[in-house]
Amino acid sequence: MRILTLHFGVLEIEPEQVLEFEQGPIPFVALRRYILLSREDEEPFQWLQSVEVPHLALVTLPVTMGPAEFRPRLGPGDQEWLGLRDGGEPVWLMTVAFGGGGEADLTPSAAHEGGEDCDAWGITANLLGPIALNLATRRGKQVIQDLDTSWARTPVPEVAQQP
Repeated sequence: MRILTLHFGVLEIEPEQVLEFEQGPIPFVALRRYILLSREDEEPFQWLQSVEVPHLALVTLPVTMGPAEFRPRLGPGDQEWLGLRDGGEPVWLMTVAFGGGGEADLTPSAAHEGGEDCDAWGITANLLGPIALNLATRRGKQVIQDLDTSWARTPVPEVAQQP
């Protein structure tokens, strides 16, 4: 299957690569099909690319790069939808946003080049709605957490320290 993307151009993908969401991440709830992409020069960032809309790609990081005290939890029915058996754990991702750069290049590569001055880039993560993935069943879900709204824009300064 061939898909068009804004950031990666035209990609040839196998149907088995597509992740199906029960409902897409907020505010894109009608968009339910994504693929997970990465570039070596932008690790540890990954892109959750919509299969249906070429210009929609959510930048993500593993939840483990967020605050140590953050422990996402699945809600009732989430394990069933994801197809997790016997207490299995999903792969957890957090969506990130880059801000404060004005006309600057706000890509993960540019943020890395920003070095120690991560605050200038305003890299934040949404921990209110992390993404849970079961790569074996190719299913995903945004799981809303019962947290204070301040967790929606959690600073992620560790990102700039990555090689």
